[in-house]
Amino acid sequence: MLTSMGDRFELANGVTVPCLGIGTWQVPNDAALDSALSSAIQLGYRHFDTAQIYGNMSAIGRAIHDSGIAREEFFVTSKVWTTHRSYEGAHEAFEEMLEQLKTAYLDLL
Repeated sequence: MLTSMGDRFELANGVTVPCLGIGTWQVPNDAALDSALSSAIQLGYRHFDTAQIYGNMSAIGRAIHDSGIAREEFFVTSKVWTTHRSYEGAHEAFEEMLEQLKTAYLDLL
C-alpha cells in the first residue's frame, strides 16, 4: 500500500524503484514539459520514464539538474527504439541518452 511519495518497491535484484513515476510519452519537449517536471519534483516525484523516440530527454535532464537534488535520489528509465536493436546500435543509443539527460547512468534501460 502506498503511503507516501517516497515509497519504493524492491526488484528481485535488490534495486528499489519509487512506486510513483512520471511518464513522458507524447509530451512535447517545450516549456510546458519543463514546468510539469519542475512541479512534479516539488511534489516529491523521483521516478521519470522516457524513451529514445520520445525526444524529450533533455528536459528531464534539465529538470533533475535544476532541482538541486542529488541525481542519486532519482530513478530514470528509458527505452531503446527499434532502429537501434543491434548491440552496437543499443550502445550508441545508450550513449546518446546519457548525453541528452546529462547524467552518467540510467537506473533502468
